[in-house]
Amino acid sequence: MEGRRPPPDGDDLFEWTDPPARPSRPEGEPGTGDPPGTGEGSTPGTGERERVGTGERPRVGTGERETVRRETGSFAAIREGIAERRRERGDTGEFERSGRRPPPGRRTRRRDLPAKVRRRQDFMIGGAVVLVIILLIVLISGGGGSSEQPIALKRLVGQTIVAKLSAKGPDPTLVKRVRKGQVGGLIAFESDPQQLKVDIQELQTAASAGDNPPLLVMVDQEGGDVKRLKDGPPTVSPADLGKSGDEGQSKDQGQQTGSFLKSLGINVDLAPVLDVSQANTADSIKSRTFGSNPDTVASLGTAFAQGLQDGGVVATAKHFPGLGRATVNTDDHAVSIAATSDQLQSDIKPFRAAVDGGVGMVMVSTATYKTLGANKPAAFSPTIVQGLLRGQLGFDGVVITDDLEGAAVSGTIDPALAAKGALEAGDDLLLYATSTNTSAQAFGQLVKDVKSGQVDRSVVQSAYDRITDLKDSPTG
Repeated sequence: MEGRRPPPDGDDLFEWTDPPARPSRPEGEPGTGDPPGTGEGSTPGTGERERVGTGERPRVGTGERETVRRETGSFAAIREGIAERRRERGDTGEFERSGRRPPPGRRTRRRDLPAKVRRRQDFMIGGAVVLVIILLIVLISGGGGSSEQPIALKRLVGQTIVAKLSAKGPDPTLVKRVRKGQVGGLIAFESDPQQLKVDIQELQTAASAGDNPPLLVMVDQEGGDVKRLKDGPPTVSPADLGKSGDEGQSKDQGQQTGSFLKSLGINVDLAPVLDVSQANTADSIKSRTFGSNPDTVASLGTAFAQGLQDGGVVATAKHFPGLGRATVNTDDHAVSIAATSDQLQSDIKPFRAAVDGGVGMVMVSTATYKTLGANKPAAFSPTIVQGLLRGQLGFDGVVITDDLEGAAVSGTIDPALAAKGALEAGDDLLLYATSTNTSAQAFGQLVKDVKSGQVDRSVVQSAYDRITDLKDSPTG
């Protein structure tokens, strides 16, 4: 710098002193501009210059320069300083605090955004997280929209109830029950085919109006002594078919019967009877069988069943595991079958053949078979229904009870209460063929039993599934 000389080497006592202040030049005088690139600027009123970016600023009135240095403590002190500045800054961004907008093209950091914008972002992110969680739950639980809603309890129970359609036709109460889904099937006793057809249409319309599955409408059209519709087929009785031994004729009789019933709206025939006749068989059974030879009963009965289903209705093999050894009618008395295990296995042969032949339904008797390990009537015995019929014979279709209002049941238990035991044994359809009111009582009692936990809902659900599968089948 001009006007000063460097101190001699080793002279520690030498101190630099500032030169006298330069007189300020008038504004706009040539040569007074700052040299480009020097970083110096004029400080008004002092004649001194401040070096921009050097940390030096003038001390007013002293003519001296003070060096301002940033405090450079330890790394921990630096971090503490940063944290302190952030606390002072609060939850606002750099440009929000200054009231300025970020320069165009600048990549805005989140902390530079207004608080309102950041809150909106937080809300959107939170919503996205919730949506992802919901989607994961849906996927884990079986996929979007693929899982069905659980069936209402009353509708589940209703499908298991078979009510009586009297010879006088349906009354308003029965129509209402059907519409509300409290009835899944009907057993018809009308003898006028055309009137029966009209009544069935009315009841099926009621079921549809309540958004229920179609009804199973059944009738005892066995042939011979038991034929509800007298003018319809079969024209040859089971006993006569048994004497001829003609399987083709038996199947043809079944097919004619099936076609006739289907034309009326009936979709289930409670036939054929597969009981094997014995010398002391009750008269109520003897005339309805195909004979006393198990093989003959098996072949002719299975052929008749196949003919029925070819004709468009569900066949029903009855009365499992056989009533040929019953000496009295189970509709009138409690019956216990006295027979050896080998005898009973022989009686089961026709049912095995029918199951192998694809019969749609099996009716379980209300007699007791202690030799088979059942101390209760067959319809209430898991040993008979689940162990023997479903287990050993492999039947996976619909099981229907014999009349739960018959003396074999009503003599020991209230028929309305019997529904619980029948379902727990493995039966699906609960037949109430004697009165019009008992089936309604059974429905209400069964709903209470499920609600109270006395009957597991899954038991009713399994029965419902088998019943509706049958209704969805071509012959249902």
